[in-house]
Amino acid sequence: MAADLTRAELKLVEAAATGAIADYRGSHGIENDPANGAQWDDERTISASVIYALAVGTNPVGTNPDWPVLTAGLRIVGARIKDELDFTGVEIRFPLAFVDCYIEQPIILSRATIHSIVLTGSRVRGIEASSLRTQGDVLLDNNFIAEGAVSLTGAHIGGDLVCSGGIFENSTGDALSADGINVGGNLRLGDGFHAKGAVRLRRARIKGDLSCSGGTFENPGGDALTGDEANIDGHVLLSNGFKAKGETSLRHARLDGLFYCSHGVFENPGRVALSAEDTTVSGHVVLSNGFKATGEVRFMRARLGGLFYCAHGVFDNPGAVALLADGITVNGNAFLSDWFSAKGAVRFENATIKGDLHCIGGIFQNPEGDALAADGITVDGNVHLHTRFLAQGGVRLGSARIAGSLLCMGGSFENPGRVALSANDGLIGRNVSLSIGFRARGEVLLTGSRIGGDLLCIDGLFENPGAEALSANGVTVDGTVFLCNGFRAKGEVGLAGASIGMALDCDAGTFENPGGDALSADGVKINGNVLLHERFQAKGGVRLTNARIGGLVECIGGSLEKPDDDAVLLIEGAEIRGGVRRR
Repeated sequence: MAADLTRAELKLVEAAATGAIADYRGSHGIENDPANGAQWDDERTISASVIYALAVGTNPVGTNPDWPVLTAGLRIVGARIKDELDFTGVEIRFPLAFVDCYIEQPIILSRATIHSIVLTGSRVRGIEASSLRTQGDVLLDNNFIAEGAVSLTGAHIGGDLVCSGGIFENSTGDALSADGINVGGNLRLGDGFHAKGAVRLRRARIKGDLSCSGGTFENPGGDALTGDEANIDGHVLLSNGFKAKGETSLRHARLDGLFYCSHGVFENPGRVALSAEDTTVSGHVVLSNGFKATGEVRFMRARLGGLFYCAHGVFDNPGAVALLADGITVNGNAFLSDWFSAKGAVRFENATIKGDLHCIGGIFQNPEGDALAADGITVDGNVHLHTRFLAQGGVRLGSARIAGSLLCMGGSFENPGRVALSANDGLIGRNVSLSIGFRARGEVLLTGSRIGGDLLCIDGLFENPGAEALSANGVTVDGTVFLCNGFRAKGEVGLAGASIGMALDCDAGTFENPGGDALSADGVKINGNVLLHERFQAKGGVRLTNARIGGLVECIGGSLEKPDDDAVLLIEGAEIRGGVRRR
């Protein structure tokens, strides 16, 4: 057979026998670009049958006795491979390397067992490698180009699968299909990796990291990257230049490291951009510092062993849900803070957060809908909705269980004519602070809640003209209720049926509801004093009928006005141990 070989093929046979590299490159760089491989002449062309004979031969143990191949394997650089490379079901005990080669037809590696495979910089028509097994690495990197589908479904890669800087294009279907793949090392789809078509890693098992940082995944309107039910022992890195057009999905997956998406861009307008629902992450989830999603981000029922960190993240899905995290469990703090921005609803209903919920400086925009919906949330620490916090749309914390404090100092809650902040029927272990620059346009609702400390509304502004501005009917406050020192309500303040463990302090507070009740506290129970003096001002009725007050009602220096009704202070049926002081 040797007499039938071309000079290029003889060069390969000789190189294999000595462990050398068969290098076919010319002296000029441009002529070595595999994009021009179809024009390479016979001096650079090798038949697939010669490669097969060298790799497999007819010897059952896998080598041709006439053409020995050393353990370095077959290493080919800058060659054109004609005809089909079909290694279906064969066993090759040494490496196969095709570097900067032009391979005319798809490579078939189905059910093959091969030491390792290198296709760095090569140009291929596609690869069919379902159920391939390798002992070492598979390299499809550094300007590797596949013009057709690459399938590694059910493959077992003993080392790393490296596709960094590779280009995978398939105009008619999946660019890279690797459902059920098992990778003994890292899977790298970053650093210039570019897929046009879906990348599928469903039920994958990866012993190292899934690193897609700097990779581009394009399949607009479809699946860009799918890793549902994957098991990943290392980190998942979708960061630092990662870009997806289409859905990125890791539903029902298990990640033992970080889920890190800083500076990642996820685009799927009007659809799901990133989904990790029912996923378990042992480490932190980081969607921050340049993270941007156009479309919905889902973490429903996810279980996080560390932080949920979204500071400086941008979540953009106007008129719909921007971040859906109902039922999530976070074993540390959750940060939606420091210029976090959501256009669309943010949902944490029935979530469990073992630390604090930080929304300091966060911007939540969903006018005429819910800006932050967290009914039924359980927070073992504090809830921070303060210091540049802005909600345009309702904030709902109904039936919340907060072990620490609800802190809203300096927060702005805008939902005119609707409920701006709802924390009704909740259990709050310490203080509720709606003070020191707190601003609400719309109703603030605290009805039926239990507050273990004080209710502080010092210097708070509550605006809901013609309706209830602050509704705390039936609330239980173990400490003092402070509606004083710059407190201002435009609309009714309701404390009917409330129970206050210490005092109700309204000194220097302004209550405005002309033609109606400014402060309605029928049936209230207060163990201490009621202070309506020292620049207290009410435009509208003050109702304390059937109240039970353990101290006195102090009105000296207060101003009570109700132009259309002589009964400004109503105390019928009230029991006031210390009496009423008016002058």
